[in-house]
Amino acid sequence: SIELDEKINAIEFVNNKSSILQMLSTNDRIIKLWKFEYKVHKESSRCAIGPDGQIVMPKSKTIDEGYESIEKKMFKYCHNYNINSMSVSPDGENFLSADDLRVNLWSLENNILAFNLVDLKPPNIEELAEVITHVEYHPKRSDVFLFSSSKGYISLCDLRVSSQFNKCSTKFMIEEDPSRKHFFTDIINSISRAKFSPVDDNYVYA
Repeated sequence: SIELDEKINAIEFVNNKSSILQMLSTNDRIIKLWKFEYKVHKESSRCAIGPDGQIVMPKSKTIDEGYESIEKKMFKYCHNYNINSMSVSPDGENFLSADDLRVNLWSLENNILAFNLVDLKPPNIEELAEVITHVEYHPKRSDVFLFSSSKGYISLCDLRVSSQFNKCSTKFMIEEDPSRKHFFTDIINSISRAKFSPVDDNYVYA
């Protein structure tokens, strides 16, 4: 049991085929699915008798209108570390969530069970050398995603090959010249975020 701060770490809109606007939001440990509806609130006056004895019919006027959020589902108990990013699949059926050490795969229809795709936690936590900084789906394919690491690499994962990270991933990393390494090398080389190019999805920005 821990106390969670009232903050939002990430927001992702759901690419569903319906006209209903839906969105995922997360704090450090809990993910919520929201539905937005446009509502108009009106106020009606009462029937009254006018000065001339005529009946004044009631009238209604708009007092407020706009989008209102409704919580549909809550996804929890599948992250032991702070969630830093999420990504919805192009088909709108699944989404990925990443914390410092793990990437989980969720179905939007099932908020009870998540599948662990990436786990970087070492047997001895004192040997921890890197954390996951960001996760993102391919913009057109629901079986390909990437994540970035504080160790300075981007890992591209193809779920058609395997659901196990160590068997389906390809790493992209610039090798540092050992002679140029210094005290701040690990900090400078850390990648905080990586994205597929919106123009050509064969390229990745870091």
